[in-house]
Amino acid sequence: MHHQLTALEQSSATFSTPIGPKMITPSAIILALGGASWPQTGSDGNWTKTLNQAGIPINPLSPANCGWETNWPHHLIPQIEAQPIKNIIASTPDLKAPGELMITKYGLEGGPIYLLGPSLRSMPQPTLTLDLKPTFSIEQLTRKMESARKNFLRESIQRWKLPIAATLLLEHFHGPFESASQLAHHTKSFKIPLQQPRPIDEAISSAGGIPWPQITPNLMLKKLPGTFVAGEMIDWEAPTGGYLLQGAFASGTIAAQSAIKYLQTNE
Repeated sequence: MHHQLTALEQSSATFSTPIGPKMITPSAIILALGGASWPQTGSDGNWTKTLNQAGIPINPLSPANCGWETNWPHHLIPQIEAQPIKNIIASTPDLKAPGELMITKYGLEGGPIYLLGPSLRSMPQPTLTLDLKPTFSIEQLTRKMESARKNFLRESIQRWKLPIAATLLLEHFHGPFESASQLAHHTKSFKIPLQQPRPIDEAISSAGGIPWPQITPNLMLKKLPGTFVAGEMIDWEAPTGGYLLQGAFASGTIAAQSAIKYLQTNE
């Protein structure tokens, strides 16, 4: 307790302690220092500086499994904030994610946007596309509006069961609508421009970390033989919902087994 890693070399680790610096020379080291998304528990990403000083390049840590910000019109926020958009399919050009999103005052939260995070981060101008009625085609939605000649958005609340918050946002981003088919098209392909992910200390997890080429297949740092790494320190990413925990447990198991084998081989 109360030891913080400050330096790492091939056969030693140095810590700051309440009584001053302390160096140890273990036969093997396993590092499981987390990412940077839980600073209140110690996972603040400061280990990246220590490994950089040891000659290990680090891909920048960034927020993952988090909400995204967009520029909602201020006058709409009181009407749309905390409203869910259920039974939708969210997508980017290379990935789709079904589920539910929650509208917040700063943007969107929810499982689908968490899953699409890596794809969104790779886009020069992140844009989320929502299919608000995935069980209906454009033609089917248009037929449901056959007798309507005006007020298509208001009619869609009854005929298509669109949430009021969704109709307000459709009108802001793509209105006004001159026909039912035009509204149906945007309902099936509702594009929302995004600005950036939420800050890393709000994220469930973090992306980035030690690149795979710096690690052997048994999770040992190539530049520091005898030092193994596990968990979110490595540059891998998984959606929330147990997958993050499984990845951490699995890599921890491999690192431990590899350290034991390393000790046995080098005794």
